[in-house]
Amino acid sequence: MSMRQINFLIAAVLGLVIMIFYLASRDITPPSHVYPLTIIYLLGFLVVAMLVINLFIPGAAATVKPFANTKKLRLMGVAVSSVVYIVSIQQLGFYFTSVIFLFLFTWILGGRSKKARDILTSAGVSLAVMILIYLGFNLFLKVPTPAGIFI
Repeated sequence: MSMRQINFLIAAVLGLVIMIFYLASRDITPPSHVYPLTIIYLLGFLVVAMLVINLFIPGAAATVKPFANTKKLRLMGVAVSSVVYIVSIQQLGFYFTSVIFLFLFTWILGGRSKKARDILTSAGVSLAVMILIYLGFNLFLKVPTPAGIFI
């Protein structure tokens, strides 16, 4: 599969994601709707730009194989755990699930070091990111996040 074909496939998948997000965000009331709509429109603009470049600028697509050096097991692990994360959000809650997910991803993708310093760094980064998301979304934008058994 050429890079040009891969770009068209990516554009189609992202177009579908944009439509799903747009349909899901229709019920969000102002002013909470500003952030999701901004992301949706920005992503849409970038998809259109990618298609225009791919269609009208010959040779714009890279000639390298995009996943040539990717470890297939790691890629499958990321895909499967992402699905588990999405399903778990409704049952366990957004913040709890996200802290666990971010911790595991930073630890696994960081090399799975068993050193206490690396594990604490992954835990600290995941907690800091979730605190910033909580402050930004719940307190500043007042956007509700999925609640579950835990926070």
